[in-house]
Amino acid sequence: MNCSRYTGKLVALSLALLSSASLSAQMSEKKLCDFESANSYASISVYDTWENSPFRNGTLAGNVRVVANHLTAADPMRGFAPNPSSKVLALQRSRFGSNTFGALLKLKEPIAQTKQTQYIHVKIYSPKAAPAMLIGLGNRDDRPNQSPLTEQFWSVTTQPLVANQWNDAVFAVSGSNGVTIRHLLIVPDATSPHNLTADFAVYIDDVVLSEDEAPFFSTSGKSPVKSFKPGDVLSLSRGVDGQGGGLNGDILLADGTPLTGKTAIYGKPLKVKAVPAPGFRFSKLVIRHGRNLDGEKQHNWTETTIGVGQFRNGEFKIPGSVVDGDMRFIPYFSSESAK
Repeated sequence: MNCSRYTGKLVALSLALLSSASLSAQMSEKKLCDFESANSYASISVYDTWENSPFRNGTLAGNVRVVANHLTAADPMRGFAPNPSSKVLALQRSRFGSNTFGALLKLKEPIAQTKQTQYIHVKIYSPKAAPAMLIGLGNRDDRPNQSPLTEQFWSVTTQPLVANQWNDAVFAVSGSNGVTIRHLLIVPDATSPHNLTADFAVYIDDVVLSEDEAPFFSTSGKSPVKSFKPGDVLSLSRGVDGQGGGLNGDILLADGTPLTGKTAIYGKPLKVKAVPAPGFRFSKLVIRHGRNLDGEKQHNWTETTIGVGQFRNGEFKIPGSVVDGDMRFIPYFSSESAK
């Protein structure tokens, strides 16, 4: 047997598995653009899928540009600022554009379209309560000469935007495999413009690809999610419950140190690892996150359960959408002899 060749194959296989696990963890949540700097996008413009649009034939140019965010105030209903970022994308919704007129974002890093549904979150502030739309444009990988503006998917919000509030608009997207999405067309008003008598300004921010279909924050003020500002330093702790949770093992930071007393940064993914006691195996992790973790659930906190199948080699990267407040971790372990 050629030991060196065999060892090389094992190393290559191990690296491939690690790369696959890393990619899977990264894809749980990926920020596509935040407009904080020009480095977060390739280009921005207006676009209309209507072929006879004045924005397609050169009659009108349209107005879209990155501006200072003047909508950073705390929402009194929510008790926090939904969007404290310094810059946002401003778009003039034209009454001369069709129901697919919007801001065309050319992605710095194109994304692969899949048959499996993914979710793209976009923060939108509009004075008009209307359904929003997201259109993915790109080309098939086996057709390099196909226009990168070929429409590949269309997704409309199930509920209209709430006017004069920051909305976390969630778009379910899917399509054929083998397609690279190079542009996202963000349409804040997917209704016919025939009743529009004047243009209006819309603001857009934080485009995120996620596996989470739930909004990162609520428009009603009843959701505890995102009750801290980006950047509340958040406290971490280890807990137990009356159902055996927290016993027969531990949950630690990825570097092997205990959680209790440590801190995390709002919105930044956090890696943890499960360490079962001898004779036990890890089952699941329950994370209580939000504020006032010992208070009543309503308006304060929520719980997220991570199953053993989502861990890789005993480790899991908690997506930034869950790192939204103080966090209490309760790991569950079962006896290896139990069926």
